[in-house]
This record gives sequence, C-alpha cells and structure tokens, in this order.
Amino acid sequence: MQFGYKQLDPRYQLLDAVVNSINFASYFLVLGALGFRIGVVGRFRNMSPETRAILRPDEAARIGMLGVALLAFSLVAGPWEQAVANHTSYYESLVRNSGTWPALVPLLVKLAVLAFAFVGFAMGRKGSSVGWAMAGLGSFTVVLQPMVGGDIFKRVNTVHIIAVAIWLGTLLVLTVIGIRGVSKSSASGIQRSKLIADLVNIFSPLALIGFTIAALAGVWTAWLHLKRFSSLWTTPWGWVFDVKLLLALTVISLGAWNWRRVRPSLGGEGSEEAIRKSARRELTVAFLVVLVTSFLVTIPRPK
Repeated sequence: MQFGYKQLDPRYQLLDAVVNSINFASYFLVLGALGFRIGVVGRFRNMSPETRAILRPDEAARIGMLGVALLAFSLVAGPWEQAVANHTSYYESLVRNSGTWPALVPLLVKLAVLAFAFVGFAMGRKGSSVGWAMAGLGSFTVVLQPMVGGDIFKRVNTVHIIAVAIWLGTLLVLTVIGIRGVSKSSASGIQRSKLIADLVNIFSPLALIGFTIAALAGVWTAWLHLKRFSSLWTTPWGWVFDVKLLLALTVISLGAWNWRRVRPSLGGEGSEEAIRKSARRELTVAFLVVLVTSFLVTIPRPK
C-alpha cells in the first residue's frame, strides 16, 4: 500500500503517482460500493419490489469487484514501482516492506484476503447477504492494515483516506447507480423525485460523518507534516498541498451547497437534474483532489 511520503528521483515520481492514483481509486470503488449497499440501500425502509429493482445493489457489487481488482493490482505494483525507483529487484523491495516476516508472506496474505472479498462481492451480485458480509470483512481487513504497527503518519493518513473514500465513494456509486437509475427508470408506480429525495436524505448522515472524520484527520495530517507554518509557501510539499487544500475546500463548498440548497428542493420540478449536476461537479473536483494527492505523497515532508 502506498500513501507514504518519500524522496524519489523526479523521473519516477510520475510512476509512483500513477500507482497511488490506482490505489486511491480502488478505495473509492470498494468502500463506495459497501457504503451504498450498507449505508444507503441497507437503511431504506419499506422498499417496494420496483424500487429494489431500480437500485440494484448487485450493480454496486460489480463496482466493488472492480475496486478489489485494482487494489490487488496496486499491492503487486507498489513493490515493483519501488524496485524500479531504487534500482533493486522486486524481491528486495518485498523484503524491505515485509518487516520480520518472510518476504512474500504479507503480500500473499493480503491477496488471499482480497480474493475472499472478491468472492463476497460476486456472491453479493446474486443477492447474498453473506456475500456482502464477506466483502466487507475482507475489504476492511486490508484497508485497515496500515493501522497495525504503522507510524503515526500512516495511521492518520489511513483514517483520512478511508473517511474520504466512504464519503465520496458512496456519493459516486449513489450517483451512478441510485440517482441515474431512478432518473432513467420507466417503472410505473414509482415517484422518481421522492425516491431520489429519500436516497439523498439517507446518504446525508453518512456523508456528514465521513466528511467530519476526513476533515479532522486531514488537519491532523497537515499539522504533523508541516513542522512549521511557513512550509506552506516555502517548500514543494507546501505548494502542492496548497493546491490540494484549495480543491478540497471547493469540494466541501459544493457539498455544503448540495446539503443546504439542493437537498431541501428535492421533490420539486427539475430537482432530479439539479442533484445529478451538483453531484457530478462535486465528484469532478474530488477526482482532481485524488490526482493532486497522488503526486503529493511522492514529495518528501518538510523538515
């Protein structure tokens, strides 16, 4: 797993940023799928068969399967990228990351757990609650692993990234499957505007919790990394962080607009398209945040 801040040859920063981008994307897809299934659809009360057919949590399982595949790829590619950057062999890179364990053991264990999660998502596509439980258990076992034995930087970064992924990843799946599915549905007896309003209202507490944890962890992360406030404008890390902060504040502003202005208007004329557009804007800026963060973690922390 990446998320570390390190000194790299500039020639390899782009490669490292690409691997980190894939890693971040996998978190969004895996935790977004689980957030949609458990935090949104799972909390929907008195769901009619027509509504269940539209929301189709099995479609979220497909997204989860893709996320697990990308996460497995990033776990394998991470040591390779480090080996290329440090001019060592893949095996030597594994040894450096394995601690006291035999070199291949940590990687193989993580891949086995992800295979367990992948099977769970596959079962979830068939409507299996046991499958979703397997997917959640396997996924969280891997994404929470940096919390075990990691330093304070890794732990805080992990909390921050997981919270962001649950918040914005769930919004992504909600937009692609939930809101889009309802808007395009031709099923009779469905009040589309009311159903979209219900989905957004169910998602709002999850988004608020994810945002709060992400913001607190983000502030803590910045405090740990900056060392001194002037690093914001005197170091390369600070300059890139300023861009990330500006984009992150834009995401927060768009989210606040959705919550205060768009959400209360749901159910009225034109509200379906309004929430879709606002969600797309929020996700677009969030995508830029991910790209900037992927590059930020290739830059050494200020000293």
